[in-house]
Amino acid sequence: MISTNIVLIYITVMSDNGVSEELGKNNHPVYISAVIFLLKIVFFIYDLIVYIPFKIWADPSQKLRMSQRSKASPIKDGDPTSPWRHNNVKDGQLTTCVFPGCHTLADQWNECVKKYGDLDCLGTREVLSIHKEKQKNGKIFEKWVMGEYHWRSFKNVDKRANMVASAFASIGCKKNDKIILFAETREEWVITALACFKSCLPVVTVYATLGDEALEYALKEVDSKTVFTSENLLPKVLKAIKNGIDVRKIIVFPSPDPETDHKHEDENVEIISFEDLLNKGSPDPFEPVSKPEDIAVIMYTSGTTGNPKGVMISHENVVAAVAGQVCVIPIV
Repeated sequence: MISTNIVLIYITVMSDNGVSEELGKNNHPVYISAVIFLLKIVFFIYDLIVYIPFKIWADPSQKLRMSQRSKASPIKDGDPTSPWRHNNVKDGQLTTCVFPGCHTLADQWNECVKKYGDLDCLGTREVLSIHKEKQKNGKIFEKWVMGEYHWRSFKNVDKRANMVASAFASIGCKKNDKIILFAETREEWVITALACFKSCLPVVTVYATLGDEALEYALKEVDSKTVFTSENLLPKVLKAIKNGIDVRKIIVFPSPDPETDHKHEDENVEIISFEDLLNKGSPDPFEPVSKPEDIAVIMYTSGTTGNPKGVMISHENVVAAVAGQVCVIPIV
């Protein structure tokens, strides 16, 4: 117990100060007995205040039992090679959607907007300043000074997604055309993805950390004419185009760095800012055209063991995966 340990430490210290002879006797000095008695009272009260609530609301034995419980088992008893299911649904019907009747990402998103419309959805921190320091190896080390978060509600995000979705036609995109997202995770990335889900335009996710060769491979394999990227990654896309990759439209997300070169020209490609694309669209409700079996995402790997590989995932795949998680972790 904490109190006992501290008392023993205290006695040891007192022994080192020359009172060991007195402590060795049964009749302790009055001041030591008083201190020990007071410490026992203090730590007894401390134990009551801390331990009892901890035992009630954060029982470690209960956590241990939960972590050690069997969470899944094979469909065929005794056959570990058969498909595994969560024990709650091993012999029952698998959950396929979070909201009844919502089997596409667009429908699921629209239901979230109805339920949580005025709540915060996407938050972006303001970049106050960027300090750059050149290292000995030539690399630039950046230190970002961040401000407060600025939030958009579900309704506001939905309006911007509708603006992008309705603007796709103005840049020549039609149903089932692939849209490449080559950018870091950010507000514009999510809004563009939502617009694609509404418009039945498969989102092709390409890691922002890919090298030039891997990027060119992914762009060539997908054969998409439209790329969404951020300003700092735009030179990589233009380099790929110069190397023969056929891209016709590039939509650029703004850079928080005022020193970023905003002037990019290429006679073979049209470069449009994300804000200009928004201005081409309308915030009015956009009727989703996607079906559950349509491809929602083509997700490219990082290419650790070779060239990047695109994994095709349908709307119903993603919705069912989310529904399965919600059954175990009720977050909706």
